[in-house]
Amino acid sequence: MHTDARAERGSEQVSTFEGAVPSDVESYLTPEEKMIKIGRSRKWEIYLTEKRVIFRKAGFLGKEIIEASYRHISSIEYKKHTPWGDIIGGAFLVVFAFFVDDVFKLLLSPVSVDVARGVSYEIALVSQIVTILCIVLGIVSLAVGLLRIRGGYTIHIVGRPQSPFLARDWKISFA
Repeated sequence: MHTDARAERGSEQVSTFEGAVPSDVESYLTPEEKMIKIGRSRKWEIYLTEKRVIFRKAGFLGKEIIEASYRHISSIEYKKHTPWGDIIGGAFLVVFAFFVDDVFKLLLSPVSVDVARGVSYEIALVSQIVTILCIVLGIVSLAVGLLRIRGGYTIHIVGRPQSPFLARDWKISFA
């Protein structure tokens, strides 16, 4: 989809791309602006031109395009993202599973002794099912949380409150 037109600029070679740029990104380019590199992250496509960088995220509900000249990029920060909600939630469910019997006893304490004797088998069965579900869901939540720990780069752009996050495995295509 792209042609390899090499141009000498000082001591470096610059690749220009033609035809590989989506029309919505192309509408941001000036007529004399040339594409140097194209990259991809999990969520973002990265278009590097001679003058600026354009980030494009195409999602299910729409697109987001962020463009910034190189002088407006204040810093690039490496961050490690840890989904603490999944990890803490999973740990809570596993710990809660050990107290399910006590919770059922506490909830059923106002019920008369005669009624409780009649349904004790059912209560024990429900208690065991809830315990097993809490343990299984807790372990799954912990595993998902631990598997979702990832690192990546945040590109800080002057004047933008939210910066694009590029997963650590982003790739740049070289022509």
